[in-house]
Amino acid sequence: AFNAYSVAGDAITGEKKEGNLPILELIESQSEESTAFNAYSVSCGDGSATGDGIVPLVSAHLDGAEQLTLKGCLHSINVAGSLRPTDRSYLCEYFVDDWLELVAKKLHNS
Repeated sequence: AFNAYSVAGDAITGEKKEGNLPILELIESQSEESTAFNAYSVSCGDGSATGDGIVPLVSAHLDGAEQLTLKGCLHSINVAGSLRPTDRSYLCEYFVDDWLELVAKKLHNS
């Protein structure tokens, strides 16, 4: 039997912006939404999806897995497409306990 968890963030809905150039989005983005649009387009074919700014929910959640969606969680410790730090990533204190509890339960029950 398939026994897994998938954890994903839903912080950003992708949005195509005028002058959006995918390669430049990696270092100098017009907006988080613009970076997300490019990333989601590659991952699932739908740039206007919602996800953590890099991975859309539809790509992050595994079929058959117990799914946890973290409201407002971003993929990285930096805002996507920038060097600006954020406290809204999977690894930040605000979100760690939400997903770490699932991992601890899984290990305890193994």
